[in-house]
Amino acid sequence: MDSAPARLGLRRSTSHPTSPSPTIKSVPPAVTPVKTLSSYVDVDKLRKHSDPKEIELIWRAGHTKESLLCAIIPTPIYRRMASLGRSHPMFILPLPRDTGVEMHFMEFKFPQPNVSHILFTSLLEYKTHGEFARPHTTIMHFEDLADEHGIVLMRGEMDSNSRVVSLDDARMLIMHVQKLYGSDPESERGRRRRKLIEEFAKGSETFDVNILMDELNRIE
Repeated sequence: MDSAPARLGLRRSTSHPTSPSPTIKSVPPAVTPVKTLSSYVDVDKLRKHSDPKEIELIWRAGHTKESLLCAIIPTPIYRRMASLGRSHPMFILPLPRDTGVEMHFMEFKFPQPNVSHILFTSLLEYKTHGEFARPHTTIMHFEDLADEHGIVLMRGEMDSNSRVVSLDDARMLIMHVQKLYGSDPESERGRRRRKLIEEFAKGSETFDVNILMDELNRIE
Protein backbone atom coordinates (compact mmCIF):
# COMPACT_ATOMS: atom_id res chain seq x y z
CA MET A 1 0.00 0.00 0.00
CA ASP A 2 1.47 3.34 -0.97
CA SER A 3 2.15 5.83 1.76
CA ALA A 4 0.19 8.58 -0.02
CA PRO A 5 -3.33 7.77 -1.21
CA ALA A 6 -4.23 8.91 -4.72
CA ARG A 7 -6.71 11.68 -5.48
CA LEU A 8 -10.21 10.38 -4.85
CA GLY A 9 -12.48 12.80 -6.71
CA LEU A 10 -15.37 12.55 -4.24
CA ARG A 11 -18.71 14.23 -4.81
CA ARG A 12 -21.09 15.57 -2.20
CA SER A 13 -24.21 13.74 -1.24
CA THR A 14 -26.81 14.18 1.48
CA SER A 15 -28.36 10.76 0.97
CA HIS A 16 -26.92 9.34 4.21
CA PRO A 17 -27.03 11.41 7.43
CA THR A 18 -23.68 11.09 9.16
CA SER A 19 -24.01 12.93 12.45
CA PRO A 20 -22.07 11.11 15.19
CA SER A 21 -24.19 9.55 17.90
CA PRO A 22 -23.43 9.53 21.62
CA THR A 23 -25.04 6.05 21.84
CA ILE A 24 -22.81 4.48 19.19
CA LYS A 25 -22.04 0.82 19.92
CA SER A 26 -19.14 -1.44 19.07
CA VAL A 27 -19.28 -3.85 16.11
CA PRO A 28 -18.39 -7.47 16.99
CA PRO A 29 -15.25 -8.94 15.36
CA ALA A 30 -15.62 -10.91 12.14
CA VAL A 31 -12.44 -12.95 12.67
CA THR A 32 -12.77 -15.32 15.62
CA PRO A 33 -10.84 -16.66 17.34
CA VAL A 34 -8.14 -14.00 17.06
CA LYS A 35 -5.36 -15.12 14.74
CA THR A 36 -1.71 -14.24 15.18
CA LEU A 37 0.97 -13.82 12.53
CA SER A 38 2.02 -17.45 13.00
CA SER A 39 -1.42 -18.45 11.69
CA TYR A 40 -0.29 -17.32 8.24
CA VAL A 41 3.49 -17.57 8.07
CA ASP A 42 6.50 -19.12 9.79
CA VAL A 43 7.52 -16.12 11.91
CA ASP A 44 10.96 -17.48 12.85
CA LYS A 45 11.89 -17.99 9.20
CA LEU A 46 10.53 -14.57 8.30
CA ARG A 47 12.68 -12.94 10.98
CA LYS A 48 15.82 -14.32 9.32
CA HIS A 49 15.30 -11.95 6.38
CA SER A 50 16.99 -8.65 7.14
CA ASP A 51 15.68 -6.81 4.07
CA PRO A 52 12.08 -5.55 4.51
CA LYS A 53 11.61 -5.83 0.73
CA GLU A 54 12.25 -9.58 0.91
CA ILE A 55 9.72 -9.87 3.71
CA GLU A 56 7.20 -7.92 1.64
CA LEU A 57 7.64 -10.29 -1.31
CA ILE A 58 7.10 -13.32 0.93
CA TRP A 59 4.07 -11.71 2.56
CA ARG A 60 2.47 -10.73 -0.76
CA ALA A 61 3.05 -14.20 -2.19
CA GLY A 62 0.67 -15.56 0.43
CA HIS A 63 -2.09 -13.11 -0.45
CA THR A 64 -2.92 -13.80 -4.07
CA LYS A 65 -6.53 -14.81 -3.43
CA GLU A 66 -8.97 -12.24 -4.81
CA SER A 67 -10.69 -11.50 -1.51
CA LEU A 68 -7.43 -10.85 0.38
CA LEU A 69 -5.48 -7.63 0.82
CA CYS A 70 -2.03 -7.13 2.24
CA ALA A 71 0.49 -4.38 2.87
CA ILE A 72 3.66 -3.49 4.72
CA ILE A 73 3.34 -0.42 6.94
CA PRO A 74 6.37 1.45 8.34
CA THR A 75 6.36 1.16 12.11
CA PRO A 76 6.22 4.94 12.84
CA ILE A 77 3.09 5.35 10.69
CA TYR A 78 1.43 2.30 12.21
CA ARG A 79 2.16 3.44 15.76
CA ARG A 80 0.57 6.81 15.04
CA MET A 81 -2.48 4.98 13.67
CA ALA A 82 -2.68 2.65 16.66
CA SER A 83 -2.21 5.43 19.20
CA LEU A 84 -5.02 7.52 17.76
CA GLY A 85 -7.09 4.39 17.17
CA ARG A 86 -6.95 3.53 20.86
CA SER A 87 -8.19 6.93 21.96
CA HIS A 88 -10.68 7.39 19.10
CA PRO A 89 -11.49 3.95 17.68
CA MET A 90 -14.64 4.82 15.71
CA PHE A 91 -15.06 7.00 12.62
CA ILE A 92 -16.88 7.24 9.29
CA LEU A 93 -15.35 7.19 5.81
CA PRO A 94 -16.72 8.01 2.35
CA LEU A 95 -16.60 5.95 -0.84
CA PRO A 96 -17.41 7.57 -4.20
CA ARG A 97 -20.51 6.34 -6.01
CA ASP A 98 -22.23 7.37 -9.24
CA THR A 99 -24.92 9.18 -7.24
CA GLY A 100 -22.54 10.84 -4.78
CA VAL A 101 -20.88 9.12 -1.83
CA GLU A 102 -21.61 6.11 0.35
CA MET A 103 -20.56 6.31 3.98
CA HIS A 104 -18.89 3.47 5.88
CA PHE A 105 -18.35 2.95 9.58
CA MET A 106 -14.96 1.83 10.90
CA GLU A 107 -13.69 0.72 14.27
CA PHE A 108 -10.27 -0.14 15.70
CA LYS A 109 -9.99 -3.13 18.03
CA PHE A 110 -6.96 -4.38 19.98
CA PRO A 111 -7.64 -8.04 20.84
CA GLN A 112 -4.02 -8.92 21.70
CA PRO A 113 -0.85 -6.97 22.58
CA ASN A 114 0.73 -7.41 19.11
CA VAL A 115 -2.44 -7.58 17.04
CA SER A 116 -4.92 -4.89 16.04
CA HIS A 117 -8.00 -5.03 13.84
CA ILE A 118 -9.99 -2.48 11.87
CA LEU A 119 -13.56 -3.44 11.06
CA PHE A 120 -15.49 -1.82 8.22
CA THR A 121 -19.23 -1.95 7.65
CA SER A 122 -21.53 0.27 5.62
CA LEU A 123 -23.13 3.04 7.64
CA LEU A 124 -26.51 1.84 6.42
CA GLU A 125 -25.76 -1.65 7.77
CA TYR A 126 -24.61 -0.19 11.06
CA LYS A 127 -27.68 2.04 11.43
CA THR A 128 -29.93 -0.92 10.61
CA HIS A 129 -28.30 -3.56 12.84
CA GLY A 130 -26.25 -1.55 15.34
CA GLU A 131 -23.92 -3.74 17.40
CA PHE A 132 -25.02 -6.75 15.33
CA ALA A 133 -23.81 -5.19 12.05
CA ARG A 134 -21.60 -7.57 10.09
CA PRO A 135 -18.27 -6.17 8.84
CA HIS A 136 -17.73 -6.45 5.09
CA THR A 137 -13.95 -6.07 5.53
CA THR A 138 -11.63 -6.87 8.43
CA ILE A 139 -8.06 -5.58 8.55
CA MET A 140 -5.46 -7.21 10.79
CA HIS A 141 -2.12 -5.70 11.79
CA PHE A 142 0.70 -7.84 13.17
CA GLU A 143 3.44 -6.08 15.14
CA ASP A 144 5.87 -9.01 15.46
CA LEU A 145 8.52 -7.35 13.25
CA ALA A 146 7.82 -3.75 14.28
CA ASP A 147 10.94 -3.21 16.38
CA GLU A 148 13.63 -5.31 14.72
CA HIS A 149 12.61 -4.73 11.08
CA GLY A 150 10.71 -1.45 11.30
CA ILE A 151 7.57 -2.79 9.61
CA VAL A 152 4.08 -3.99 10.52
CA LEU A 153 2.39 -6.62 8.37
CA MET A 154 -1.21 -5.99 7.33
CA ARG A 155 -3.73 -8.58 6.14
CA GLY A 156 -7.25 -7.79 4.97
CA GLU A 157 -10.13 -10.22 4.54
CA MET A 158 -13.39 -9.41 2.77
CA ASP A 159 -16.66 -11.16 3.57
CA SER A 160 -17.20 -13.49 0.63
CA ASN A 161 -20.97 -13.24 1.11
CA SER A 162 -21.01 -9.46 0.98
CA ARG A 163 -21.45 -7.44 -2.20
CA VAL A 164 -21.26 -4.07 -0.47
CA VAL A 165 -17.75 -3.13 -1.61
CA SER A 166 -15.24 -4.18 -4.25
CA LEU A 167 -11.58 -4.93 -3.65
CA ASP A 168 -10.71 -1.42 -4.88
CA ASP A 169 -13.26 0.04 -2.47
CA ALA A 170 -11.66 -1.83 0.40
CA ARG A 171 -8.23 -0.54 -0.63
CA MET A 172 -9.56 3.01 -0.66
CA LEU A 173 -11.00 2.64 2.84
CA ILE A 174 -7.63 1.40 4.08
CA MET A 175 -5.89 4.37 2.47
CA HIS A 176 -8.42 6.70 4.10
CA VAL A 177 -7.54 5.26 7.52
CA GLN A 178 -3.82 5.59 6.91
CA LYS A 179 -4.24 9.15 5.71
CA LEU A 180 -6.36 10.25 8.67
CA TYR A 181 -4.91 8.22 11.52
CA GLY A 182 -1.30 7.92 10.32
CA SER A 183 -0.49 11.57 9.64
CA ASP A 184 2.21 13.27 11.69
CA PRO A 185 0.36 14.95 14.61
CA GLU A 186 2.97 17.72 14.64
CA SER A 187 2.18 18.74 11.05
CA GLU A 188 -0.59 21.11 10.02
CA ARG A 189 -2.43 18.43 8.06
CA GLY A 190 -2.05 15.99 10.93
CA ARG A 191 -3.66 18.48 13.30
CA ARG A 192 -6.51 19.09 10.83
CA ARG A 193 -7.19 15.38 10.54
CA ARG A 194 -6.99 14.74 14.26
CA LYS A 195 -9.49 17.55 14.79
CA LEU A 196 -11.98 15.83 12.46
CA ILE A 197 -11.62 12.56 14.36
CA GLU A 198 -11.98 14.29 17.73
CA GLU A 199 -15.05 16.25 16.59
CA PHE A 200 -16.73 13.05 15.45
CA ALA A 201 -15.89 11.27 18.70
CA LYS A 202 -17.41 14.10 20.75
CA GLY A 203 -20.55 14.27 18.63
CA SER A 204 -19.70 17.89 17.88
CA GLU A 205 -22.01 19.90 15.64
CA THR A 206 -18.89 21.31 13.98
CA PHE A 207 -18.05 17.94 12.43
CA ASP A 208 -18.58 18.36 8.68
CA VAL A 209 -18.52 15.50 6.17
CA ASN A 210 -17.73 17.95 3.36
CA ILE A 211 -14.56 19.03 5.18
CA LEU A 212 -13.67 15.36 5.65
CA MET A 213 -14.05 14.69 1.92
CA ASP A 214 -11.99 17.75 1.05
CA GLU A 215 -9.24 16.52 3.37
CA LEU A 216 -9.22 13.05 1.83
CA ASN A 217 -9.18 14.58 -1.64
CA ARG A 218 -5.98 16.54 -1.02
CA ILE A 219 -2.97 15.63 -3.12
CA GLU A 220 0.13 14.80 -1.02
